[in-house]
Amino acid sequence: MHFSHLSFKVSSLDQLASRTRRFFAAILDLVMLVIVTTFVLLVSGLLETAEAYRHEYGVTLRILVAGTIAYLVLNGYLLVTRSQTIGKRALGLVVIKSGSQSRAEAWRVLVRAIMNPCFYGVIGGVFAYLIFLDPVSIFLKQRRCLHDWIFQTDVIRIERERN
Repeated sequence: MHFSHLSFKVSSLDQLASRTRRFFAAILDLVMLVIVTTFVLLVSGLLETAEAYRHEYGVTLRILVAGTIAYLVLNGYLLVTRSQTIGKRALGLVVIKSGSQSRAEAWRVLVRAIMNPCFYGVIGGVFAYLIFLDPVSIFLKQRRCLHDWIFQTDVIRIERERN
């Protein structure tokens, strides 16, 4: 599948997304996620009882579930149809399969997006350090985070077609 039918075009595969654009896209996604997660927690009542706070792991799990639901509500459709989150779309970025001109498959983009915080947050222990190592790897020459390496994806800058 190529980009031509998606209302933007790839001008060059050499146009990897800049670290700055990726950072601001992630910040935008994070701010929106915190707002929607808070809303989901309030509406669902997941943390309204004293029992919900009895075990620290239970609180973390409830927040993680609410965050995953909020993330999918915010970005699920865009991830599946355009390989973008709201932040990536706003900043003209798209996730592609590494070394190609095709969008990353829907499963790859969704698992990449969801497994990242779930894996680091739930497993904890030694794996919790991946929270810090994942974004640091973007400073390598290839400008790829650890999750990009794992799921064989790149994030590139795109040009929108003018109508």
